[in-house]
Amino acid sequence: MLSKQLIMSGQSKSNEDLKLRSNSAEFLHSFKNAFIAQTNISDYLAHVIKIKRLAKMPLQFLAKRRKIRRIAMDVESSDESYADEDAKSEAASQISDIENEAKTFEEYTQQLENALNILSTMKREEYESRTALKQLKFLENLIHQPKEWISGAKLKLAEKKFPELAMTLMGIYKEKGLMVRRIVFVHSILLYNCVANFTDGEFDKEGLIRKQAADVGFIEFAVEILNNPSYSESLKKSYVIENPAKVIGSDDFKNYQKILWIVDSSLTILYNMANIPELKIHFRECNAVTTIAEYTKLKSETVCTQFEETPETKEYMLRLNELQDIINAIRVTSCLVLPLIMNEDEDNLLAQANEVLPLLIGLIHMYKKADQRFYGFSFVELVEGLSKIMVKGRMHTCIDKSLVNLLLDIMNTNDDVKLLECVSSAILNASFDEKALHYNVWMDIDNINGGVLESMAAAKQVFTVTSLSYQNHVDFATIPFEEAFAVLIREIETLRHDLTPGTGPNVLDYDHAKVFKNAYVASLQTTNTRVAETENAVLKWDGTAVRQWMIQTGLRNTERALAGVNGRLLWRLFQMKCSAPESYYRIVDKYFDRVWFTQMNDILKFDDALEQLFR
Repeated sequence: MLSKQLIMSGQSKSNEDLKLRSNSAEFLHSFKNAFIAQTNISDYLAHVIKIKRLAKMPLQFLAKRRKIRRIAMDVESSDESYADEDAKSEAASQISDIENEAKTFEEYTQQLENALNILSTMKREEYESRTALKQLKFLENLIHQPKEWISGAKLKLAEKKFPELAMTLMGIYKEKGLMVRRIVFVHSILLYNCVANFTDGEFDKEGLIRKQAADVGFIEFAVEILNNPSYSESLKKSYVIENPAKVIGSDDFKNYQKILWIVDSSLTILYNMANIPELKIHFRECNAVTTIAEYTKLKSETVCTQFEETPETKEYMLRLNELQDIINAIRVTSCLVLPLIMNEDEDNLLAQANEVLPLLIGLIHMYKKADQRFYGFSFVELVEGLSKIMVKGRMHTCIDKSLVNLLLDIMNTNDDVKLLECVSSAILNASFDEKALHYNVWMDIDNINGGVLESMAAAKQVFTVTSLSYQNHVDFATIPFEEAFAVLIREIETLRHDLTPGTGPNVLDYDHAKVFKNAYVASLQTTNTRVAETENAVLKWDGTAVRQWMIQTGLRNTERALAGVNGRLLWRLFQMKCSAPESYYRIVDKYFDRVWFTQMNDILKFDDALEQLFR
């Protein structure tokens, strides 16, 4: 983890300074001692904070994390009452099977299935019991099992519909009040950790868990959490701490800590799910963009310490630095989520990213190994996030030469294809500000779906660069991108077909192929002649004539959808139908539905009438 002084100043630090904070055995040893000391306090909130801190550390510490974490597995608060006293006495008298670490994958799978079954069959009043807590601890530790176990465990989670179970638990914990009772918060934050872990791109590479989570309403639920006005107001506070024992022990500051963890976990879940393009519609429907944008505006220094660090105050300083790191994590995560879900015309929402970029760049500068994670993000995620902010946020002035040199050095010394792709893309996007140079460079590769575009995007990134004069030309200004792209593909395929000689036993003789081609061209000429005759008449139609045609077609209720459309624009719509049917049907459905509760027969009736008009 980065220290507050390293991240927030935005100043460069030497590699030696960074190494002392991120990759030092001495740092890990002191951290372990602090962890053990804290768990002896029997403070559940502190326990969760320590677990979260370890979760944010580079992956090279994961093996050690498992050993440290077991020290506190049985540490439970003595001042909290549980819903079921039977479970309490049972937990004190015997050891659960879950606490016996599995030796084989079969044993672990059985333990996982048992944990999911226990949670799914619990009654409402048992959700804050010791039994529930043990199951959640077990699930939270899943991602630290051997890699060869994770794939099978992931399938078991999907089979048992873990997202649906988690959504039920989250809703109940929210009703009970996350801020009211500390034990409810502890259960909740462990559950949030589980969801964040299982929706991570490295864990859920196929997107199965994330799609299930979206179907049961995780995105809307997380946005609702972020929309809580009391949370946003609390995070706007600033604390100047002179007496750490007094401030940290206050109810107000404890609630502040809880809110930080809830918001951080919610944003992490949203970031994980935003990386699947087809889930973008969920973010748009619940107005997630404006909600998340508010969290980019958090102050950088909200917890200021004004006391000397002594052996007595060392633990307080450690916890306060941790809270400042969580604030930074919230700011970084919100800035990385926005480019994944925003539209081109919303780039003003990234205005606050200007203050967060030094923090993001500082994390990238700490890169040493491909498996490192900072604030829970992999190096690839950080660089890809920076690349997207460059495109959609126009923050090119924040890029310094040292960062470019670092990325270039990675390109020259690595063979990882995924790493090279993200680094080269970041260098390209940071090289020039296309909008300032009056170029329009916008092809949202992540959100392209369907047909030729999907195939092309899967093969490589395609940048369409057009000057403003070309873009504003009368023949091109009204042509949707998909249509222009479809025309280009057809021309390329035609040239390839004409220039490639036929070979093989199944290829027609050249003379026969020529006969078929001539017949095809003749049929096209006949069709074009018929269309041209109709076209000349329809092109002269004004708006009134178009409305009369709609009425004659039997579409009186939807005639307002073509308000302002004359014959020439109607002809253009027909051309779109022929060359880019996906765009055509999307537009028809969108604008017809605005003026009338459109049914399928309305769209089919209009489609047939348009076909008859120009055929």
